[in-house]
Amino acid sequence: MRIILSTLFFLATVMIYAQGFLPISPPNPNSARTEDIFFLNSNLGYVCDGAGRILKITNEGDSVEVIYTNSSYYLRSIEFFNADTGFCGSLENALLKTVDGGSNWEVVELEFDIPGICGMHAFDDGTIFASGAWFGPAYYIISTDFGTTWTYHDMSEFATALVDVYFVNDTTGFIGGKNDLGAVLLKTTDRGETWNTVYNSDNPEDYIWKVHTLPGNPEKVYCSHQSPMQLDAIDYIWSEDMGESFQARSIDFYGMTQDVFFMNESLGFRTGHNGPLHFTSDGGNSWNIGGMGSNGNRFFMIDEENLYLGANTIYKYSSGVVSAGASIFNDRQDAAIHIFPNPASSHFTLSMQSEKADHLILSLYQLDGRFVEGLLKTNLETGDNRFEINTAHLSTGVYLIAAHINNGVHTRKLVVE
Repeated sequence: MRIILSTLFFLATVMIYAQGFLPISPPNPNSARTEDIFFLNSNLGYVCDGAGRILKITNEGDSVEVIYTNSSYYLRSIEFFNADTGFCGSLENALLKTVDGGSNWEVVELEFDIPGICGMHAFDDGTIFASGAWFGPAYYIISTDFGTTWTYHDMSEFATALVDVYFVNDTTGFIGGKNDLGAVLLKTTDRGETWNTVYNSDNPEDYIWKVHTLPGNPEKVYCSHQSPMQLDAIDYIWSEDMGESFQARSIDFYGMTQDVFFMNESLGFRTGHNGPLHFTSDGGNSWNIGGMGSNGNRFFMIDEENLYLGANTIYKYSSGVVSAGASIFNDRQDAAIHIFPNPASSHFTLSMQSEKADHLILSLYQLDGRFVEGLLKTNLETGDNRFEINTAHLSTGVYLIAAHINNGVHTRKLVVE
């Protein structure tokens, strides 16, 4: 995307004078998350959410209106070339296009399947990249004629899943996701003709989720690092030399970081699935809880007066807001997920009620958040979904089951006898 310029064990709630974000619209329906944000200028922007809605933002956030709704879609990414032509990617094999500023949206007819579009980046010359999907496979599609025709590029040589695509300039860009080893970041210096791996973690559950550069300094690249909920989880990596080398940082024992964004060398923010918003005022050396709830996904900055965040609704940055912190780790109960029998001996059954078609990656963790093994990767149908999982090989003890679906990561305790 272009940039224009609980705990399972305890609850920690604090009152601080924070760098804060205030909601500019009501909470999304059905606990849906605002997935992506794109602004053409401070007076015109668009967002999409998991409820299948596209919203238009005008007057620097003073006006927000729903311009499209299709509840069968989970809309993940949005990008515009200009005030007329834009695209919205879903996680249900569909790419939407508008040529009238969002008044009407049509499904783009493609000659290939696209399981999901998680990230997009457009150039002024009519080129647009669209990458996916967080649940696999790894690919991107590209158009060089404002979305009239598209070409598919298989990226399985480098990754098993891709999330975000971001270009620093006309030729140099990044795609982030995961492979069998862990989080992976790929770099191109020839606008996608060739790609090289510039970062790879060593935890198979990790992702590179979002990519940004520091406003005014494209040499400094920040990548959010989604890791399991463990004490030494990496929350982000950054580069001082446009991706030639990287350093990694753990903010605290939160994990599941979806986006990290720095407004300047000192002031930065972190958001994600299972922890509150954090901020730093010393360049990332220390972080504090900054209020607002969990489950944020994307920061978008236009200028120093206009920084937005997509979470359970649309938020706009306002310095000096007094706000309360939130749970250190949110054992989310907003999904109909049940495990039985529990305690389990040789097996358990996972029951998940889904309002629409979805995707599931089921993983097993120790109580300290350390990854044990992957249990299941599958699609979810509308209604009740049931899966039998073998536990006969597991040691007796208490574990965490993490169900990663489109709208976040949901956890349950599992006792194995």
